[in-house]
Amino acid sequence: MLIKIDFIKTKTKEELYAQLQKELDLPLHFGKNLDALADVISGEVSLPLKIHFINMDLPQLEDFSDVIGTLKDLNENLEDFQFRYAIRPFGF
Repeated sequence: MLIKIDFIKTKTKEELYAQLQKELDLPLHFGKNLDALADVISGEVSLPLKIHFINMDLPQLEDFSDVIGTLKDLNENLEDFQFRYAIRPFGF
């Protein structure tokens, strides 16, 4: 499964977690925090899974650095999980 999160439309962590909850069909009690995200990816969702963050700007890289860090760690430690992110082209 491939999930693309477009950061032109996603501005807050609340929006990000809501979108991931919808795309991954997570239960309503999903904690919407880094620990809960790591737990569901490493044990509750079907793998293989790819999550791609697209159209990020530089301030978003900083604002979402903890989420990016968690997903990068999972990318390194889970064989069937892939995480990528891409910065929005300048002037977009």
